[in-house]
Amino acid sequence: MNYFVALEKKEKGAPIGFTGAILYDRFVENTKDLDHGYKPWYQSRDLQTDKVFECEMFLIVKEKLIDYEIRSISSGIYVVSSNFLDLLRDFGCPIKETSVLNIVNLQGTCVSEKTYFVVRFESSIFKDSELIFDSSAKLLNEDGKLLIEVCSLKDNINSDVFKLHKASSKQDPTFFSDRFVKEAQSKKLLCGVRFASVDEVEWMQGLNSDLPAWALEDVEPILFIS
Repeated sequence: MNYFVALEKKEKGAPIGFTGAILYDRFVENTKDLDHGYKPWYQSRDLQTDKVFECEMFLIVKEKLIDYEIRSISSGIYVVSSNFLDLLRDFGCPIKETSVLNIVNLQGTCVSEKTYFVVRFESSIFKDSELIFDSSAKLLNEDGKLLIEVCSLKDNINSDVFKLHKASSKQDPTFFSDRFVKEAQSKKLLCGVRFASVDEVEWMQGLNSDLPAWALEDVEPILFIS
């Protein structure tokens, strides 16, 4: 199979980069001094527990409209539309936990027409580098974290959705098979998402700066949905 990575695409209702959205278990009007980082879902990638979300969660945003299929809002935490979540399940993506998500503005008003869920994946979504890359691939090791310089995948991966184990947070891409991408295209599940072939991605673009790619005026942002 051929593979793609999901990139953030900026369009109406689909902001890119860090937006300051807060994931919480209830609506809070005054978020300025809210100490939310201690909540278990903000450490969920390191937790073994099956459940960190409440039955109903809130994403408090500054935007007037949210209309995308999937975004990573914290390490290991994803906001996913109901239709895109169904597609992930159809292709056997290992999902650990989901919860209904209300996306509201600072006044508590809903700013999305889609139904959303907050999602965590099972650890089995991560694959070791030696299992997915062939001898043509080039990886950099930065203090035990991997950066992809040249991406060349093996032919026998047999997964439609996967991530690289020990990937650097500077990249941390999510890989999707060509048949997954074709189905997403046929179902028009592309809001705020661009699927780029692993062969066309400039993997190291913007990574030599101390600033994130989205903050560089002279660099086209490459923001992986990680």
